[in-house]
Amino acid sequence: MALQIDFAMLFFSVFFFVSLSEVQSVRTFNVRDYGAVADGRTDNRKAFIRAWTDACNRNGVSIVYVPKGVYMLGAVEFSGPCKSPIIFSMNGHLKAPMGASSDAENWIGFQYVNNLAMKGGGTLDGQGPSAWFLNDCQTNPSCKQLISDSSDAITSTHIRILHSKISTGDECVAILSGSSKIDVSNVHCGPGHGISIGSLGKYQGEKNVHGVSVRKCIFRKTDNGVRIKTWESPIQVIVSNLLFQDIFMDRVRNPIIIDQTYCPLSSCNQQTASPVQIRDVTYRNMWALHVLWLLFPWIAANDSRAKTSFRISGEGECLGVFWVCPAASGGRSGGGAVERGHRSVVGLWLA
Repeated sequence: MALQIDFAMLFFSVFFFVSLSEVQSVRTFNVRDYGAVADGRTDNRKAFIRAWTDACNRNGVSIVYVPKGVYMLGAVEFSGPCKSPIIFSMNGHLKAPMGASSDAENWIGFQYVNNLAMKGGGTLDGQGPSAWFLNDCQTNPSCKQLISDSSDAITSTHIRILHSKISTGDECVAILSGSSKIDVSNVHCGPGHGISIGSLGKYQGEKNVHGVSVRKCIFRKTDNGVRIKTWESPIQVIVSNLLFQDIFMDRVRNPIIIDQTYCPLSSCNQQTASPVQIRDVTYRNMWALHVLWLLFPWIAANDSRAKTSFRISGEGECLGVFWVCPAASGGRSGGGAVERGHRSVVGLWLA
């Protein structure tokens, strides 16, 4: 009996010290300890970068911690590679400088970082309305097109975006060249332009995109729902193994789009057929709802907000597109086939 007690005590001691060493290996880097000021006016770029640099250069799990408060933050890039896993814990409210930025393409960026996790209940406020009056692109032919996607996954792998609410002037999530094994789950999107794969096929050297899942998401008052968009250009790219599942859309103008003739500009030369291949796409349990369709059911048949659009161009193939959708009680249910050519197919699912 005594021998058993000794072994039990030895096990407890080893477990305790191992657990203690694991806890001690995690260190928190509070941005306030580096001079960050939560007054909503002071630019805290230097403080954030110093905290990130120390965390990135440390052996052992590190946490960059942003406590509650309003922090002004200019354009910043958090760069790796880092020596160990790193957690960006954001509980504060980050505000971009007002007006248009002339010296940076992105507001907040992470690059060359493996094993990065982001968490917290904070807010990112780009203060877009302060610069909207400067937008004269509709009348200025030399205007540089601005991209303001909320979350870009550019040449990224094993990315998970979970339990988030995203409101932006462009895509809630844009999955671009070279991305793979991307999981977007339990995201509330809107207002904005929905979640997109692409655009792809515009630039030389673009890489394939595969293994993307968008699940258990809600779209409200967005222009689009889930979209795949590729340019008509000679660039050869393959988009494959995509899953869109358990998605509810409320007042979404275009719930589902596959567009191989994408061109947001008036000067596009669409003489070149797109060789981009889209393969193995599954849409499962997709729901679209608009209050007008419930009050006036006959509107649903011709409402543009019910459009599911497929524009398949030239050499590009769209192979293995599967629909597994619920039978809608009390509403219209329908589907559509993928057709080659510059045509649209209407499909509508109502809860």
